Amino acid sequence: MIRLTNRNVHRWLSIVVAIPFFVVVITGCLLHVKRWVPALQPPSQKSEQGAMKPDAVGWDVILTALKGVPAADVKSWKDVKAIDVRPALGVARARTSHGYEVQVDLASGKVLSQGQRWSTVLIEMHEGAYFGPWVRNWVFLPTAIFMLILNVTGVWLLAKHYVFKPGRKTWGLRLFPRQTSVSA
Repeated sequence: MIRLTNRNVHRWLSIVVAIPFFVVVITGCLLHVKRWVPALQPPSQKSEQGAMKPDAVGWDVILTALKGVPAADVKSWKDVKAIDVRPALGVARARTSHGYEVQVDLASGKVLSQGQRWSTVLIEMHEGAYFGPWVRNWVFLPTAIFMLILNVTGVWLLAKHYVFKPGRKTWGLRLFPRQTSVSA
């Protein structure tokens, strides 16, 4: 029979969560630096006219601009996943359903920038959704719960080792042992 001690729980849970946690940490680090790495997310462009004016282009002009980008593969609004309008920059960032991003100038309707948006894929990997709903709900969610348990058991093991040492005259954290003087 296996004895369930704090140390055993900590050891076996760390083995179970190692790979999913590794994916979460790596994708989290990449998401943190996505604004600095153009390969992960196309950099934000600015309209030549500056901030958005009341006479900005309409939705039909934006759709026409998206259709004009062959790599975006947009035929109708069904192919567009989201549009992020930045009035201060005068730009609309359209993301297609397959992760391509096109930035359109809201003053002229011109395409300012285009490129694959890998940060969306990284977010899905970070959540576990990239691997499917089963993996997201039955691997990544338990990993998050197990990581919470690992933190609690890890703090307990640390406290047990450094604070609650049996046989010690004083209780408390002893990182630096007291120097004893030798009398002659």
